Amino acid sequence: PPQSVQPLSLTPKHLDPSPPNTPQFPGLVIQAGLQRMGDDWEGYGELLQLFTTTYRSFDQDCESLIDRGEYAQAKDILHTLKGAAGNIGAEDLMQVADTLEQELGKDPIVPDRVVAQFLVTLREFYQVLNSIDAVTHHINSTRPFDE
Repeated sequence: PPQSVQPLSLTPKHLDPSPPNTPQFPGLVIQAGLQRMGDDWEGYGELLQLFTTTYRSFDQDCESLIDRGEYAQAKDILHTLKGAAGNIGAEDLMQVADTLEQELGKDPIVPDRVVAQFLVTLREFYQVLNSIDAVTHHINSTRPFDE
């Protein structure tokens, strides 16, 4: 006989973090981010919003630093992005940011490799931002009206 699927609770903080019908959000491992937040959907949503606010101009800031040859500052931004990405469950972004940080630490720096890895990092960064929007919408749409 087919197994029945339990419906999601309407209150985000009471959601089972691993129900079979939890939507997938590319670039985010929801389980990892939720686990870091003690399975608190509302807190996770707030952390995602903080990430978006804090790193809103990461792409322009990092590109500008790399263009000007300010590699140490670019590495600093990447290092903090890497940590923040790990906190929200953006594991692929964490890995590509780490790779770019390492490229910027090499002596001599190979510009073509830096540019190529920067583009990989940007692609992952934008995917995470899009997924954050989707997760935030999901959390808000499952919130009961009386909260």
